[in-house]
Amino acid sequence: METKVQKTRGECTQELHNLVTNADLNFRIWWIYVNREDRAKYINTLNDYSLFFVTSKSAHFAAVIGDLCALYETRDDTVNVNRTLKMFPPEVAERVRSNLDEAVPIWKKIYRIGKNIFHHRNLGLDSDAVLAQVRLTPDGIKRLIEVSKEIVNTLSYAHDRSSFAFNLDPSKTTYRLLNWLSEKRSLLARGEQPQL
Repeated sequence: METKVQKTRGECTQELHNLVTNADLNFRIWWIYVNREDRAKYINTLNDYSLFFVTSKSAHFAAVIGDLCALYETRDDTVNVNRTLKMFPPEVAERVRSNLDEAVPIWKKIYRIGKNIFHHRNLGLDSDAVLAQVRLTPDGIKRLIEVSKEIVNTLSYAHDRSSFAFNLDPSKTTYRLLNWLSEKRSLLARGEQPQL
């Protein structure tokens, strides 16, 4: 017999925070790999280590999609915004109504990507066709993450008058790695032996 685990609204709010944080961290790394400015600067390094960076880029994007899909799904047997809101008084849902109105249309695009590319493979559409139909922009993903932070902080404040800082940023470390690899690549191109 299956035991049903119940989570408190505080635990659910913490898990929502974890989903948003993970989506944000993965988005920031993915964006470094794909934005025009950074891509131009690091293209030779990205190409030299293409198997790693292609795989890494895909993994970070899949993680963003997966976490954002989970955040707004509508099931009652998972931790998600909709279910967690039911654990609060109705006025809390009213406080986040405009955030949800902005989030849901973007989430529907995220959900279609997840459903047709990552969680299932659509027989009738390839990945490029799904992305072309959905027309989700990086700015849209970034906005959904920001709106989600606002929702989670509203829930956290309603729960126990606390909020989350959302101050983690992997960009500096990612740039350090790319710069280090680029420097080692330059040394090798000049016939010098790089030191580890």
